[in-house]
Amino acid sequence: MKIIYKIAKAELQSLFFSPIAWLILILYTFQTGMDFAGLVDGVMKGREMGYGVTNGTSRFFGGWDGVLTVVQGYLYLYIPLLTMNLMSRELGSGSIKLLYSSPVTNVQIILGKYLSMLIYALVLVGILVLYVIIGAIIIKNFDYPQVLTGLLGIYFLICAYAAIGLLMSSLTSYQVVAAVGTLAVLSLLTYVQGWWQDIEFVRDLTYWLAMPGRSREFLSGMVCSANVIYFFLVIALFLAMAIIRLQSRRQKSKWTVTWGKYLGVWAIVLLLGYVTSRPAFKSYYDATATKLNTLTPNSQKIIGQMDGKLKMTTYVNLLDKYFWVGLPARVNEDLKLFEQYVRFKPDMEMEYVYYYDTPSVPAYQEEGNLTMEEQAKKMMKINDLNPKMFLTPEQIKAKIDLSGEHNRLVRELEYNGKKTFLRIFDDNMIFPTEAEISAALKRLVMDLPKVGFLQGHGERAVDNVGERAYSMFTHANNFRYALINQGFDFAEVTLEKGIPEDINILVVAEMKEALANGGIVSVNKDIKTDNIGDNEADRITISKPTTLNLDAKIISPDDMGNNNTNFCALIVDADTTINAGKNGGIDTGANGGYALNVRKGANLTITGGSYYGGGTAVQVQEGTLTITGGHFAVEAFGEPYGYNFLLNCIDSAYKNGTAKIIVMGGTFVNFNPADCQAEGEHTNFVADGYKVVSENQTNGEVWYTVVPQ
Repeated sequence: MKIIYKIAKAELQSLFFSPIAWLILILYTFQTGMDFAGLVDGVMKGREMGYGVTNGTSRFFGGWDGVLTVVQGYLYLYIPLLTMNLMSRELGSGSIKLLYSSPVTNVQIILGKYLSMLIYALVLVGILVLYVIIGAIIIKNFDYPQVLTGLLGIYFLICAYAAIGLLMSSLTSYQVVAAVGTLAVLSLLTYVQGWWQDIEFVRDLTYWLAMPGRSREFLSGMVCSANVIYFFLVIALFLAMAIIRLQSRRQKSKWTVTWGKYLGVWAIVLLLGYVTSRPAFKSYYDATATKLNTLTPNSQKIIGQMDGKLKMTTYVNLLDKYFWVGLPARVNEDLKLFEQYVRFKPDMEMEYVYYYDTPSVPAYQEEGNLTMEEQAKKMMKINDLNPKMFLTPEQIKAKIDLSGEHNRLVRELEYNGKKTFLRIFDDNMIFPTEAEISAALKRLVMDLPKVGFLQGHGERAVDNVGERAYSMFTHANNFRYALINQGFDFAEVTLEKGIPEDINILVVAEMKEALANGGIVSVNKDIKTDNIGDNEADRITISKPTTLNLDAKIISPDDMGNNNTNFCALIVDADTTINAGKNGGIDTGANGGYALNVRKGANLTITGGSYYGGGTAVQVQEGTLTITGGHFAVEAFGEPYGYNFLLNCIDSAYKNGTAKIIVMGGTFVNFNPADCQAEGEHTNFVADGYKVVSENQTNGEVWYTVVPQ
């Protein structure tokens, strides 16, 4: 170890005696400083324009233009200049012979040279630490673990580059050739991930060997064992090759022996790399404070309920416009979409099935009269695909019916005999996010909430397509935010048949003909109406004799009190009896309209329930209101009106006898029905044989209850 240290010390002295090491430090410091200053300047300008700063740590260090991200993009320009003379200088000057003649092994020579680069790498990382210190001072809630993980990724990247540069320097006595060779190898490790991706086993090896993205995961705060092992294996690979090269120079041997050693090292590294990159052997550590790189607890809970094997089959239609997503050459990129799920479900099985059939949106756009088979053959030729891998329309239909998915690219998830689809979408993102993936998985392990859409009264239809329809919102396959893609089921319901118990949410979308058929209507789930429009057509009206049984509330939108035409939750134009339980009634919300308005000589009888309106709970425009029970309250009008209009008749109609109110029960908040100021002082709505009992509440309200005398 002492010899290795001495070689490293001598190499560092030689390095810093030359201007190259100092020049690189100066350029590196200047470039990183300008990057960091540019970030600070951009953030300050944004704040002056009123923009806030969210996740400042990532913004300054790990984001797409963060200083660590930018640094990793140009490190490859510096390292070849440092490593080009590590061994080339010894070979060119002949000093290598002195090393050969000394009691120093090949391993000690290579490791000593490499140790000097590790120390120099610490200096480069140390410069970045200065920006980290500044960031910790100016950034609120600074995420230290994330940034330290990013620095570790930068250090690993420099070490890997140095190992490659050391090998190239040991191959030639020309320093420029060594530098160019290092750049060539780095380019090779960049592009190798796209080689032979259509060959199943080989694509895993070449994809593993590629360097892009390895350090990027560190910068985002994620430490994956596969990436850590990758850097160690790559470093070991190139150092071992440098040692073998030095040994072949020092002691002549057959080329077959030397190349056998090279191949042996490559075989061992690739085997270890392949094995350690398998999901079952991976481990993860998310260093971010918010666990940004980890599934949310809800998604983890869903995965945790799966104790059996989960299978995902991707059906790829060659003629669909999204066929490219599942092509063999892109399989590894496609699988990265599910890496966070594979982390918690390493036995997840994935399969790809290729076919051709009539798509909803074709990929082949050339004009002509080609048959479907001719189009498929042309697409195979264009994309250099093996025709044997594709099923015909008849074969795919025998396997699975995808007509409901319009023969688009789709994934079928299967667990414990249950199946569901995971889709891609016609938007800028295309691919499903955690929300859509977890929503699909939920269908396999739990009962989903069901949304009921009230039908039969002119509401928006769930099957029609158009401006006043809900088909896209409920079940459009290609729409990301459709209910079926966000973890909901839906169903059509009618009041006549009652609302099923499995309905968790009831949507009443602009009831244009509400209760028009009359008869007995029961409501056992809260109904939130959607008739905020201020037109006569937006009104909800009882137009035929009706018995309305309310075991739940009808809730109208807030701010209906601003309307001039549609300002009532429910208009009564025909004889109606409302039988409401303790949880039933009408609620108009904040700044709401009236709860009820009686018109056209109708007789309205209220036997119970809770009624809340904006200024007025029940108004009688023409007709008779009879109250035998219930709880009535309002959001008070401004002074001097206050609560005086909780029950109200149109003045002219009250005077000529066409509007009447008869109270034989019920409780009224801050309103005495025996002394209605709105219709004149001491106006009494209480029927003969009944009286009013008042009770002061702790909140300052006065409740007036009508009881028999």
